[in-house]
Amino acid sequence: MFKFFRNIRLREYFSSPNPDTSIEPVGYSPVHTPTPFRSKSYFVPPANRNHSIETYCRLVEKDVAHLLKNKQDFKSFHNLSKDEKKALLDLQSDTSVLIRPADKGGSVVLMDRTDYVNECHRQLLDNTFYKKLRSDPTSQFQNTIFTVLDGYLNSGQLTKKEYDFLAIQHPKIATFYTLPKLHKNVTNPPGHPIVAGIDAITAPLSTFVDFFIRPLAEQLPSFVKDISSMISIIESLDPLPENTLLVTFDVESLYTNIPHEGGIEAMEHFLLQRDPNELPSSACIITLAEIVLTHNYFMFLNYFFIQTKGTAMGSPMAPNYANLYVGYMEKQSIFNPLKNVFLPNIIIWKRYIDDIFVLWRGDAELLQSFYAFLNSCSEHLRFTMQSDTRQISFLDLLILCEDNVLYTDLYRKPTDRNSLLRADSCHPLPLKNSLPYSQFCRIKRICIKQSDFDRNMAETQDKFKERGYNNDKINIAIEKIQNKTRHDLFQGQSRKKTHSCVLTTRYSKCSEQI
Repeated sequence: MFKFFRNIRLREYFSSPNPDTSIEPVGYSPVHTPTPFRSKSYFVPPANRNHSIETYCRLVEKDVAHLLKNKQDFKSFHNLSKDEKKALLDLQSDTSVLIRPADKGGSVVLMDRTDYVNECHRQLLDNTFYKKLRSDPTSQFQNTIFTVLDGYLNSGQLTKKEYDFLAIQHPKIATFYTLPKLHKNVTNPPGHPIVAGIDAITAPLSTFVDFFIRPLAEQLPSFVKDISSMISIIESLDPLPENTLLVTFDVESLYTNIPHEGGIEAMEHFLLQRDPNELPSSACIITLAEIVLTHNYFMFLNYFFIQTKGTAMGSPMAPNYANLYVGYMEKQSIFNPLKNVFLPNIIIWKRYIDDIFVLWRGDAELLQSFYAFLNSCSEHLRFTMQSDTRQISFLDLLILCEDNVLYTDLYRKPTDRNSLLRADSCHPLPLKNSLPYSQFCRIKRICIKQSDFDRNMAETQDKFKERGYNNDKINIAIEKIQNKTRHDLFQGQSRKKTHSCVLTTRYSKCSEQI
């Protein structure tokens, strides 16, 4: 409740004609790039500035206290049977097993804890990528970071707001875990390594660096933002030459195979596009990126490890950093006519981080020669390839060719499961009611042919029925989607700015009465 009341008072305080803004730090210099970064504010406006607001807050607080006092009057419904609840409690108390979501497909995996720990140790004890530390390095790393930030603040590279955001005083220690890759091996799945680094010591620095490199990554000629942009690219193509091959390449373990020197070199190259007088300077951004890469430590089973190679896992800048690294290779090799003799055979080359879609003009034998050339372009990158004349999967799309014209259908991975939210879940009703429509929108955006749309709609309706959704709710969503064109869905909705203050609470039996 305090946060809700504070937001109301803040809204009133800063909407008044002459609020006291002296609490705000000094702004940006003319050459300093405006950034949204600042430390979290705990400012609370002076009390009793507006008697109407204070009266409202007291009445709300009184009503909520009354509801909570009498919450036993509100009925609650359980969506698990007694046997199901007992089974979950038994699993929870069984220390020999571990429950994890699958890396892909939405499955829930019950794992032997020993196997899970052994897989984590197998990865972490690989000295190529990780190093075990003797103790917690937080204080040492914090001193290093603060020293660098102090220098940049004093030299004017950073504003006071940015400094306060970057100099995190009480960081959390990142943790390492893996998700089982069932699509690789069902009986003994390898683990997809993940570092949960929210509020870690380098997280603000990584967010700051990402702010400056994201626009550079989005300007790459191969850049694909999302599925919608890929569909737009496909629909804009002219009819293809006869016997065009549909090709996809995948960069193997991209994040872990980027050497720090190569990644920084790529960043430096693209940062040259900035105004040399702009602050913070490119050198400052590079230094902060180096700190993120070389100080990415985490904990697993009370032991500390540090990553020694590759993109900093769990780091906000990781996708765009990897994008720039591959983009630099593309610029030097793929799009360089002096080096790539196969360039005339490439109709389009589009990439979403480590997934590449190519339209190839030429036969399969020539494609194999290009594949060999591609794997020679970088000693750190290795590619896998798939090709077909009729259809190929890319992201969540099935891209098909008919009469030399491309169209898209929805692609479902073999490991996909029906993971739609159950209708009897305790999630808010508006959320559950919106799910059929949102899924139908996705189908209509992706499926260009009416026959594909009808088939996927029927399959998705069955999935919703399996999860307990009644026909009325499904039919309402169907009627709504029938009134929309694909153009409407790609345009999206312009959200109106709201000036309301939202009260967010934990779920309870009397939530709907508040």
